[in-house]
Amino acid sequence: MKKYIVIIISMAICACSTLKQQPSNTKQQKYIKLEKFKGDTLKFIQTSILNRKEFYKGKELNVLLKDLAIPIKRYTTGQSFRPKNQSPDISLYFYNDTEKDLKIAKKKDPIIVTVVWQTPLNTSDVISLIRKYPNWTPEIQEYFGKQIVKDVGKVNFGFNK
Repeated sequence: MKKYIVIIISMAICACSTLKQQPSNTKQQKYIKLEKFKGDTLKFIQTSILNRKEFYKGKELNVLLKDLAIPIKRYTTGQSFRPKNQSPDISLYFYNDTEKDLKIAKKKDPIIVTVVWQTPLNTSDVISLIRKYPNWTPEIQEYFGKQIVKDVGKVNFGFNK
């Protein structure tokens, strides 16, 4: 039994020292304005938002929205079944459904930014808002904009490889 404990402790020490030896990439990538990308919205999102996602973590969504500088056409929210009655995230769409479907038909990834909340929201509050404001409005931005970001990503359809 003691042999196994010693082996496990040795493995843990090796793992910790391996982690310490890996270089840390703490340099924050610089934000570049949308205009500099000459219409390449996907490259802008990747470079100025997703590659800088560490900057947005722990901050209100409003910080990301200010940098985003692209009008949001619509949104959807996630729903968790375990634990129940929680909305863990939001997806931001920059196209209407027709534009999104055309991009998919042309095998081009539509840009859909996903944001996971640090603290999941109450599903009944979110559903009540969605029923009242199905599209992105100042009221929706006011509510979601105050929520704290845990992670940022984008939906990958797999067309742009």
